[in-house]
Amino acid sequence: MRKHRQTYLEQETYKRVVSIARSYCGDLKKIKIIENDLIMSTSRPEALGGRSSFASDPTYNVVQQIEKHTEVLRARTNAVEKAFRTLDEEEQGIIKANVLEGIPLIYCNTQKSERSMQRLRSKFLARLAVELGETF
Repeated sequence: MRKHRQTYLEQETYKRVVSIARSYCGDLKKIKIIENDLIMSTSRPEALGGRSSFASDPTYNVVQQIEKHTEVLRARTNAVEKAFRTLDEEEQGIIKANVLEGIPLIYCNTQKSERSMQRLRSKFLARLAVELGETF
């Protein structure tokens, strides 16, 4: 008996996955900025109130919130990178141009047909949804 494999994403899942894929470059920049700001603020003792233990300090709560936020951003970027690594070089170029940078498929410089590129995009987004835990 043939097993049915879902080849499309539900509309809400599709929107979330595309949004995460398009924000990939921005997420990488945010992670770098947050890490640099965190390093700069923790290297100055006066930023922590001059204490070596700052568990009760209000800045400790802020640091925890920042770490949680960067964990979410890292998980999203890691999922995009994992899905991206499953493609060969030419396919990566198409996906990078279309999904990550927003260039329409018809303007992607490739030998593949538009329909082949649409299937590739669909395959990438489905793989990304699996990596994000949106579908199984």
